[in-house]
Amino acid sequence: MSEPPAFLELLRIVSDYFHQRKVRYVIVGGIAVSVYGYPRSTQDIDLIIDHEELDVNDFCDFLRTNHFQVTEIDLLAAFKEKSHATIFHRTLSTRLDVKGKFSIEDEDTLHTALELSIEDFKITLVSPEAFIIHKLKFGSSRDLEDALAVYIRMKPKLLTKELHRIARLTKVEPLLSELIEIADKSIKQQKKWVNSQLGRD
Repeated sequence: MSEPPAFLELLRIVSDYFHQRKVRYVIVGGIAVSVYGYPRSTQDIDLIIDHEELDVNDFCDFLRTNHFQVTEIDLLAAFKEKSHATIFHRTLSTRLDVKGKFSIEDEDTLHTALELSIEDFKITLVSPEAFIIHKLKFGSSRDLEDALAVYIRMKPKLLTKELHRIARLTKVEPLLSELIEIADKSIKQQKKWVNSQLGRD
């Protein structure tokens, strides 16, 4: 058995798989945070995929060939239950967190994804606007901090109409308005805002 590749190589291999088979996918999570200017150490590859386009047997064969622990039964069960599947690498700390296309929001995220280059390969990444809005919707302390950090760093490049469109779709317009207002405040006030959101229904 050959030596397993490093994290970046795994990211390339996974991205190439979807591109070659013309399966729509989008990378979200910690990788997106890092790309959009808020460096974070991550070994996770978080994905939304159009599971209706996916050959599950072929995908699982591909993953096992690249040292991931996965079964077709577990992946199909996750899709049926509209949940996510966590797939661990056998020797590295890397894991895939795979979610299917289960909602209008998921379809929109796939549709508005951006193709970017990392090193010498291409990935399909969640747009910064969709990233911010979905982090607001998830609403944990880490999610809100990520949304705020990416908004501040990407503000000159953000598409304002697109940001508000996704907020309407996701029903977080009031929270987006608060985020926009607090982004110009001090770090202390920003932390207070993040803490004030926790525990809201």
